[in-house]
Amino acid sequence: MLAVFSYRFVKGWEQELLRADFDRQAQNCISVFSTQVNNNLFAVQSLATFFRSSSRVTPQEFREFAGPMLEQYPGVQAFAWVPRVVDSERAALESEKDRTGLASFQILEQQDQGALVRAGRREQYFPVRYVAPQEGSQAVLGVDLASSGVAGQVLQQAGDSGQIISTTGFRLVEDFIGGSGLLVCQPVYRRGLRLESVEVRRQQLMGFVIGVFRVGTMLKGAMARLEFPLMDIDVLDDDSRLPFGQRLLHRYLDRNRTLAGSVAEAPLGGLEYSSVVRVADRKWRLICQPSPPFLAEINTWQSSWVPLAVLLITLVLMGYMWFILDHAERSRRHVAEMSSAKAALEREVAEHEAAEREKAKLESELRQAQKMQAVGTLADGIAHDFNNILGIILGSTEMACEELPADHPVRSDLQEVMVAGNRAKELVKQILVFSRQGRQQRRPIEMRAVVEETVAVLRSSIPASVEIRLEIAQDCGPVLADPAQIHQLLVNLCTNSVHAMQEKGVLEIFLRRTRLGEEDVVHRPDMAAGTCVELAVRDNGVGMDAAVIERIFEPFFTTKGVGDGIGMGLSVVHGIVEAHGGMITVASSPGAGAEFRVFLPETEPEASAATIAVKPLPGGQGHILYVDPEAMMANMVRRMLERLGYRVTTATTSASALELFQARPTFFDVVIADQAMPQQSGLELGRGIRVVRPECPVILSTGYCSRAFREQAEAAGIRELVQKPILGRHLAEAVRRVLEDAIQPVFQA
Repeated sequence: MLAVFSYRFVKGWEQELLRADFDRQAQNCISVFSTQVNNNLFAVQSLATFFRSSSRVTPQEFREFAGPMLEQYPGVQAFAWVPRVVDSERAALESEKDRTGLASFQILEQQDQGALVRAGRREQYFPVRYVAPQEGSQAVLGVDLASSGVAGQVLQQAGDSGQIISTTGFRLVEDFIGGSGLLVCQPVYRRGLRLESVEVRRQQLMGFVIGVFRVGTMLKGAMARLEFPLMDIDVLDDDSRLPFGQRLLHRYLDRNRTLAGSVAEAPLGGLEYSSVVRVADRKWRLICQPSPPFLAEINTWQSSWVPLAVLLITLVLMGYMWFILDHAERSRRHVAEMSSAKAALEREVAEHEAAEREKAKLESELRQAQKMQAVGTLADGIAHDFNNILGIILGSTEMACEELPADHPVRSDLQEVMVAGNRAKELVKQILVFSRQGRQQRRPIEMRAVVEETVAVLRSSIPASVEIRLEIAQDCGPVLADPAQIHQLLVNLCTNSVHAMQEKGVLEIFLRRTRLGEEDVVHRPDMAAGTCVELAVRDNGVGMDAAVIERIFEPFFTTKGVGDGIGMGLSVVHGIVEAHGGMITVASSPGAGAEFRVFLPETEPEASAATIAVKPLPGGQGHILYVDPEAMMANMVRRMLERLGYRVTTATTSASALELFQARPTFFDVVIADQAMPQQSGLELGRGIRVVRPECPVILSTGYCSRAFREQAEAAGIRELVQKPILGRHLAEAVRRVLEDAIQPVFQA
C-alpha cells in the first residue's frame, strides 16, 4: 500500500507540474502570436493614415510606403488600395493613361466560375487600383471587390461602421494571394468631417486599404521567436456557426501528424490549452497541444520503478524529489527567459510607436516654424512700407498743426488724425513684434480700444450664424499689458467658444471694472487683491464637465476631433494671463455653456500722444544730409527740418549719399539715414561716413529696434536711433542732441 500510495502521489504531482509548465509555454506562444497580429493590423492602419493625409497618392508613393512595411511585417503578404469609384467617374478612370505600369486598366468582376470579365454598370465600384508587391499580382488590378459576395459584404460592413473588418477566409484570384487567405479591410474617409451616421460615412468614403494576412506565416514567425515551442497549435475562427472546414484557419504541427486530424482528438498526456485572440472585428481561438518531444523532455521519470520494492521507495522518492526540484528550477528559468523575451518584444513595439509619434510631432513643429517664418517675412515687408506711409501722414499733419493758430477749427481735426496715426503706429509695432517673435514692452493701455478692435476683426471672420453681444463699462481703467497679446487672448477665447457652439449661437463679451478681495485671491499667490479690469467671454455651447475643466489649460489637451485642433489655444491664454500678473476662472456644466473670466490689475494711465504732438518743436542751424529710398518721405522730412531752420540735402540711395559726403566731408553737420536701404543698409552707410569723417554724427531711422540691433549700432558709432514712422518731435530732439553734443549717445525707440 505504501508503494501504491507513493506511486500515485508522485505521479499526480508530476502531472500537475507538467500541466503548469505546459500552460505557461502555451500562454507565451499565444501572447507572442497576438503581438504579431497587432503589429500587422498596425501596418494596415498606418497605410490608411497615409492615404487619409494625402490628397492624391501616386503608385510610386504607394510602393515606397508599402514596400518597407511588407519587409518589416512578413505576416502581411500584400497591400492593396481600393478606391470608391462612382459610375460617372468610371469612363474617365478607364480612359486615363494607366499609372500602375500596365498597358490598360478596366474595372472587372468575378463570375461564379471564377473568370474575370468587364464589370457591368452599377452606381459605384470598388476596384483594386494599387497593389504591393505588384510583381505576380497584376491579375488582381481592376477587380471590383464588391462583385464578390464575401468581400462585398466585408467592404459594406467596414464602410458603414468605420471600423477595421476581417474575413473568415477568402480566395480572390490565384495570382494575387496564391490560394486562400484573410483580407483585413480598413475604410478611409475624407478629412475634417464628422462621421456621425451611416449616410455621412457612405458619402465621405474615399476607399479601403486591404491587407492580405497569411495565418501560417504569422504563426511561424511567432514560434520562431520562442526557444522551445514544443507543441501543436490549431488556429480557428471562434464563430461556432461555421463548419469546421471554414473555421480551421491554420494548423502548426511540431510532430508528424496528418492534416486530416481533428482538433477534438485526445491530446497527448491529457494536456490542452485554449485562448482567444482578437483580430479586427473577429475572434480567433488558438488550441495548443503538447508534442511528443515536449513530453519526452519533461516526463523522464519512470514511475514503473516504484512497485519493484518497498525497500527502494525511500531512495526513489529522494531521487525523484531531487529531479523535481531541478526540473522546477529549469522550468522557472525557462519561464523567466520567455517573460524576458516577451518584455523585450513589448518594449520594442512601444519604442517603435513612440518614435513614430515623435517623428510626427517634429514634422508638425517644422511645418509650423516654416509657416511662421514666411508670415513674419511678409509682415516685416508690409510694416516697413506702412511705416513710410504713416511717417508721411504724421509728419505732414504735424507741420499743418504748426501752421494753424490754436483756436482754428481744423486744428482739432488734425489732432484726431494724429491720434489715429499713432494708433496705427502701435499696430505696426505689434506686427513687427509678431514677425520677429520678439517681446513687446508692456505699457498702460485702454482695454476698451483693444477689445473693440478685436471684436471688429472677429465679426468679419466668424460665421454669421454666431451673434456677438459686446458690453463695455465706461469706468474701466488702463492695465499694464502688451496689446498684441491681449488681442491674441481674446481671439483664442472667442474661437474656443465658437467651436463649442458648433458655429451657431450667442457669444457675449463683457469688459467691466471690479474689485477682488483677499478671499478671492487666497489660492492665487501671484495675484494681489485690489481693483481689476475683468474681461469675460460667455457662450451657450455644449459646456464641459468637471473632468474636462480640470485639464483644459494643459498643453495639447483637446476635446476636438483629429485634424480640428492641437489643444494649444487655452494653454496660450493661461500663459498670457499668468505673464501679466492676472488670473483666469472658468464656470461650465454639460449643456449649459461656459464662461471664462480674465482679471488684470489696473495701473496708472500714460500721457496722451496727442498732447505731446502739439508742443513746439526745437529748431536749430546746420546742414543735414537725409537719406531715404522713398522720395515722398525724403521730401516730407526735408520740409519738416527746413521749417525748423536747418538746411537739408536729400538722397535716395546709400551710394549717392556716400558720394556726396566724400566730395565735401565738412559740408554736412549731421547725416540721417533709413536702415532699410537697398543694396547697402543705413548701418553700413553710417560705417562708411565714419571712415571718411569719424566725428560726424549719424542718426538711423528704423521700423524695429531690437536689443541686438541697438548693440550693433552703438558699436558702429551711431549716435541716435529714431523709430519709424518718424514723428517731427522725435527727429527734432534727436538732431538737437547730436548737434549740441551735450550728453552721451541715447537711443530713442
